[in-house]
Amino acid sequence: MPMQNIYFIGIGGTGMSRLALFCRDIGVCVAGSDRSHDRLSEHPLLLRLYDEGIPLYPQDGNALTNSITRAVMSAAIEKNNPDLMKAQSLGIPVITRSQLLAEIFNQHSGIGVTGTSGKTTTTGMISTVLRAIRTPHRFYCGDDLVSELHRDEPSMKETNHIMVSEVDESDGSPVMYFSDIGIITNISFDHKPIPEMMDILNIFARQTRDTLIINTDCPNCTQLPAILDGKKTLGFGIYSKADYNAENICTDNGTISFDCNGQSFKLPVPGIHNVYNALASIAALHSQGYELRDIAYGLSHFKGMKRRLELLSAVDDIRFYDDFAHNPDKIQATINTLKPFSKRLFIIFRPQGYGPMRLFRKSLVDALKVSLRAQDRVYFRDIFDAGGSADRSIHSRDLIADLCEQGIDAHYADPDTDLAESLGAELQPGDTVVVMGARDPYLSAYAQDLASSAMNKRLHI
Repeated sequence: MPMQNIYFIGIGGTGMSRLALFCRDIGVCVAGSDRSHDRLSEHPLLLRLYDEGIPLYPQDGNALTNSITRAVMSAAIEKNNPDLMKAQSLGIPVITRSQLLAEIFNQHSGIGVTGTSGKTTTTGMISTVLRAIRTPHRFYCGDDLVSELHRDEPSMKETNHIMVSEVDESDGSPVMYFSDIGIITNISFDHKPIPEMMDILNIFARQTRDTLIINTDCPNCTQLPAILDGKKTLGFGIYSKADYNAENICTDNGTISFDCNGQSFKLPVPGIHNVYNALASIAALHSQGYELRDIAYGLSHFKGMKRRLELLSAVDDIRFYDDFAHNPDKIQATINTLKPFSKRLFIIFRPQGYGPMRLFRKSLVDALKVSLRAQDRVYFRDIFDAGGSADRSIHSRDLIADLCEQGIDAHYADPDTDLAESLGAELQPGDTVVVMGARDPYLSAYAQDLASSAMNKRLHI
């Protein structure tokens, strides 16, 4: 894209901060504002932007001038936002984060990864393989790789490279993408009703220029009209017959191995869900002529993504994880991955918002009832409040009451009490603690503090 001065309104959000860094790395002049500007030193995402040298301003409209060529706003920005009104008064074009990312992506030969779950990890896996075999590319997804701050080298400012990008389905943006290779990881209930989501992803499928990659174990994927109409498609799966099947799956001490099309693969990350993510990556790359042995080599170096079942510490056979799981399917997948090597599970969950809490209230209770064992326990923190005009009439205690009625050991994580102290007094070898949730920029720091504090308190008991 041509050199521009882009101003991000609400730059402190997870998606906005990542896109701002990405744009800066490909040669765009970037600045932005956030309503948390006055708490910059306490805000990990804003602090990272500051450390990277991106100019940050209060959200009062004063930083916007005619030198700004475009303003990008997050979904959380309301119509009376001072920066938005100032941009409109100056005639500065205003677009959404999703529109900007799609515009950049569509200028490339692109691999777009969408679906309900597994987008970030699948995108990270593909990029890890391309890096391992030294293939220049641009890479955008919802978080960093665990093994490194996965950012573009200066040479990535050139525009003639492959781009691998996560395509967020939550806001309907897949309809804006024209992928060469399109991946749909799965389709289940999350941000939108399934029929509406299938309509969105069917457009994504039809607009994929070359090959569509789908999960054949997911009935919703196989029933997309574009596929039924003969769209060029490759499938991956475990249980259904597909072009790329995982066989001889074996788990061992937090790793998982399998065979696919005559090649052995070993992932340094646990979970059947990661087998699906790997299969999607294998199908996409192999369809473009990459050798299976090279893909296997690259995947063997994949250490996971930040906040995707990220292991924070393992001391005295007590493990602490940080995880992005925030809907019933993701939460259940994480629990099922951890149970085989956990005597007890202690889950600390922060719901990502009031609307999602209402949407998932019953299905989350059902998922926890099915997946938790009698010895497991779940704590609920307060619902994350992103500000604005949300309906705040629901509370975490409401869900706790529902869970207790089902016989689940559920508790409120009162912010005025020291959860680390009580955990430290109770944890035993073989126990696992996992902090779950999305949107809250402080959640990773909370998980790190909880892990270190609980273990320190345990040592002094």
